Amino acid sequence: MENTLKANQIPERDLQYYRQRLKNKVHSDIAGLFNDEAERRGLTKKDIADRLSKDPAQVTRWLTTPTNLTLDTLSDLFLAMDADLETRAVPFDHIAPSNVMHPLIAKITGAGKSAPKVQQTGSGGGKVSIRYRPQVAAG
Repeated sequence: MENTLKANQIPERDLQYYRQRLKNKVHSDIAGLFNDEAERRGLTKKDIADRLSKDPAQVTRWLTTPTNLTLDTLSDLFLAMDADLETRAVPFDHIAPSNVMHPLIAKITGAGKSAPKVQQTGSGGGKVSIRYRPQVAAG
């Protein structure tokens, strides 16, 4: 029985990957919303800090790098920006495979000649859409 349980366990590498991936997605939503609202209505990090009774340096840390924010902190940040986060869980087999490859990955793998062009977005960064799917043990 123990071998059966271990065969179905998710490897630590996959757990770590998906944890960081989710942090990156949520951070991208928060930072993108902040940038849009800053441009649209002049919202500042100080405005958010004042609304949340927080130190502006704390708000800067939250908006600068993907971290393990609590759900309460996420809710507070979105509320301070007069927004809400919509969520949706999607099974892997319902996600269409990506046809976009980051330029550096294309260069490393030699697929650059046949890879589709990467669209530039927002702050000059390339659109990144690379999917990693864990290996499923045959059962």
